[in-house]
Amino acid sequence: MADGKCNGCGECAKNCPTNAISLYGKSMTADEVVAEIAKDELLYFHSGGGFTFSGGEALTQPKFVAEVFKLAMQRGISGTIETSACVPWENIAAVVPLVPKFYVDIKHMDPVRHKELTGLSNEIVLDNIRKIDGCGCDITIRVPVIPTINDGEDNIKATADFCRGLKNISELELLAYHKLGMITYRKLGRKMELNHMEPPSKNDMLQIARRLKLTLPSLSVKINGGEI
Repeated sequence: MADGKCNGCGECAKNCPTNAISLYGKSMTADEVVAEIAKDELLYFHSGGGFTFSGGEALTQPKFVAEVFKLAMQRGISGTIETSACVPWENIAAVVPLVPKFYVDIKHMDPVRHKELTGLSNEIVLDNIRKIDGCGCDITIRVPVIPTINDGEDNIKATADFCRGLKNISELELLAYHKLGMITYRKLGRKMELNHMEPPSKNDMLQIARRLKLTLPSLSVKINGGEI
């Protein structure tokens, strides 16, 4: 602690007698990350699975991500990445040769509405998805379904139309909005803007999935990881 500001050293959490303070995350080297991943390499070998880089946004650190993938590949461990794709293309291009599969979110198809909801247009996101597709990488598109926000007929149709134009998309997965992030928001001292929103029902999710499947009959459409 210097000048009353946290410097992330973790000493306060380490020395707190009541555990009222906890350290949420820590800095690690690429070697340390791969050593942690490798603890489950026997499971990966037998299951055919691997590790996943997830968010925050891993591709704000493309050199680090690429180094982890290279070190893991040397051990015979494969991986994938979940990304918002809302980063400069060169960040993605740095890992494309190392990543066989990308999971990318599409939150809303309308650029104006997307900016209202997230603070940024979706143009870079959609453009990067097209570029990833053009590189031949397998893509799973994920849509976080939020009632009254992006579950309308027009947005669902626009999402289907966009996916139809991709050559290497293997899955379209609908993810029901939930409130599991409330604890994280609280730890970060931030307000959860959609705290009032209730998750969509199973029937609502099924209806959206069926509409998408009718439009995209050859594509695997899932709800929270399960086939419809």
